[in-house]
Amino acid sequence: MIIAIHQKKLSISDQYKIFINDELKYNASRQPIQLMPEIHVMDASNKLLKIKIVKRLQWIRAKYDISFSKSLIYSFKTVSYFRQHYQCSTAVAVYDIYGHRGRKYSIYKDNYQVAWWQKNLITWLEGDTYTITANGNADVELLISFCLILDNYRSGHKGEDILTINLGYMGLQAKRFNREWVPDL
Repeated sequence: MIIAIHQKKLSISDQYKIFINDELKYNASRQPIQLMPEIHVMDASNKLLKIKIVKRLQWIRAKYDISFSKSLIYSFKTVSYFRQHYQCSTAVAVYDIYGHRGRKYSIYKDNYQVAWWQKNLITWLEGDTYTITANGNADVELLISFCLILDNYRSGHKGEDILTINLGYMGLQAKRFNREWVPDL
């Protein structure tokens, strides 16, 4: 499965169009003029709120709440700032998200890789583009949430330049990128 997230940077907010296998499934937006960033992901067909992502006050490290309903809230947090390791625990699994050298991230569910994504190298007048390659049975909404959180956390509201070249991360890694991983259909 291929999930493509196309960002459009606006003066007061970011907008996202999210495609699954080339079909528009979700629209997302960062809510403007808020102390703590909040991202809403809506179903593209009926405009219903599917995911709400809220940043929590935290010094340097990422801390976000992901909610799918009032009773189903997950916490996303930094495990290692210097090694780009993040984690989200759900009721049934633990997801580890690893940043790699360059512009890649891998997602592991209970120590088994389920997806990875890459950010575009060059941005010209628009926002970033993320391409997620995932197993066919992966939790799409969680994968989208992880990508939107790290976009907000790592780049915030920067990047309104006409041309941006992003070489990516060059520091330490908690886990090397697995070049041999292929998604399950």
